Amino acid sequence: MSILGRMACWISHDMRHSLTAIYANAEFLERHDMCANLRADLLLEIQKAALEMTEALTHYCNSVVPDAMTPLSVNAFPSLLRKLLRQ
Repeated sequence: MSILGRMACWISHDMRHSLTAIYANAEFLERHDMCANLRADLLLEIQKAALEMTEALTHYCNSVVPDAMTPLSVNAFPSLLRKLLRQ
């Protein structure tokens, strides 16, 4: 179980990193006094963070169930959870 706990911490850290970028940039996008170029840059940062999050989830899931998450699939989560809980 300690391995599962450490893995959960790593995943949590990676997800929070990306979510922080998404959340902060989304808040900036709510401002109406911003030029179009800056808004476009913020949107690109959000998209980049979302892609990084997807890649991290795919990496973690493939560590447990090789090739089960290519491309990212919700259908693989039940078997992934069962495998994680057995460890």
